[in-house]
Amino acid sequence: MRWEDWLRQYQRRSGIQNRIEAERSAANLAEELGGCLTWGEAQSIAESLPEPIATSLREGSFNTAMARFAPRSFVSRVAELDGVSFEEGRGRVVGFLSILAEHLPVTRLERLREELASWETELPV
Repeated sequence: MRWEDWLRQYQRRSGIQNRIEAERSAANLAEELGGCLTWGEAQSIAESLPEPIATSLREGSFNTAMARFAPRSFVSRVAELDGVSFEEGRGRVVGFLSILAEHLPVTRLERLREELASWETELPV
C-alpha cells in the first residue's frame, strides 16, 4: 500500500481532518507500537508498511526495551503525544490497528496478535 493511501485511510478512520496532524499522529502511534513489540516483530511488520510509517515503527523498537503497555496505558500515551482526549486517542489507535489488520500478511498479523494478546479485550488487533 502506498503512503498516500495509508494516510487517507488513517485520517478517515481516526477522524483527523488535518493532514499534518494525521502524519504526526501516525508516526507517534507507530513509534509507540514499535516499543510494545519484540525487536524482530517490529522489524517484520515494518517491512509491510509504507515509508515513513515503517521507519517510525522501527525507531520505536530501538528506543525502548519493550515497554509492554496495557491497552489503556498505550491509548493514554498516544492521546498525550497527540494532545487529544483519551477517547480521541482510542479512536486513533483503533483506526491504526484496523488498517494493520487489513493490510498485513496473515502470518504477520497472527504474530502481532500473539504479541498483543493481552489487548484483545480492550482493543481490536
